[in-house]
Amino acid sequence: MTIKQCLSHCTSVLEKHSDTPALDSRIFIEEVCGISDTDFLIHPETEVSPQQFEKIKTLLDRRVSGFSVAYAVGHKWFYRHNFKTPEGVLVPRPDTETLVENAVEYATGRIDGGKTKLRILDLCAGTGCIGISTADEILRRRAGTEIELHMSDISGVAYKTFTENAQNILTQSSVSVHGHLGDLFSPLAGLKFDMILTNPPYIESSVIPTLSPEVRREPLLALDGGEDGLDIIRKIIVLSPMHMHAGSLLMIEGGYNQGPAIRTLLEKNLFSDIEVIKDLGGNDRVVSGLCNTLNFA
Repeated sequence: MTIKQCLSHCTSVLEKHSDTPALDSRIFIEEVCGISDTDFLIHPETEVSPQQFEKIKTLLDRRVSGFSVAYAVGHKWFYRHNFKTPEGVLVPRPDTETLVENAVEYATGRIDGGKTKLRILDLCAGTGCIGISTADEILRRRAGTEIELHMSDISGVAYKTFTENAQNILTQSSVSVHGHLGDLFSPLAGLKFDMILTNPPYIESSVIPTLSPEVRREPLLALDGGEDGLDIIRKIIVLSPMHMHAGSLLMIEGGYNQGPAIRTLLEKNLFSDIEVIKDLGGNDRVVSGLCNTLNFA
């Protein structure tokens, strides 16, 4: 069987189980055969061995049974890197890259303004894709900056995952990584940050049962934001000033319809320079604000 024939077979199997059957099939074939996108496209007549085809069929079976592609293969590309993504952690999504890009722009502006050290917190870190990608990109743009990256999550699976991802990706000597296990800020007593970045649970509880089967396989703890989706976001906004300096950045990912509500919460808690940022699809995705010294009054 050639790659072309294998792709045709896999696509037909997944047609009723995926919105992107050809793309899913391509990922499975490349994963098992160890080939690049270029080789896949240029050499469609390359043979797929019987042993490779059996492994591909195993991945197809997992996809048909409702697992996401990321859970099936155990990793997901995000921003510039391939992140380990085992079952039990939230799967990184392209929309979240909006948060990373804007966090990097803020950080490089501070560096250009004379700051040479940054302490960053990725809260509700999951795979660590936000904090790791932000730190890595800052160092790509402003080599020599000293970064102290903290990642925290209530999930033990997430803690293990973001620790491994950081070890694999952040190899620069100017970045130090610190992992924390616990509920929100509880393991972070006494620490203050220049940037707090978070993709917390923000889906309304009533919406959870309507999600696709593959999303419902992701941890409920990382999805369910309560009745209006803002339970955890409220806590973060109220508690974060105790872990920020005046002028520090809080950047929160939220749902497409939550921008105005998150803005209001930040305003009520005396954040300034509040901005609602849209993703590439034109939806509200990230809300940011700066900590004001009045937060502590």
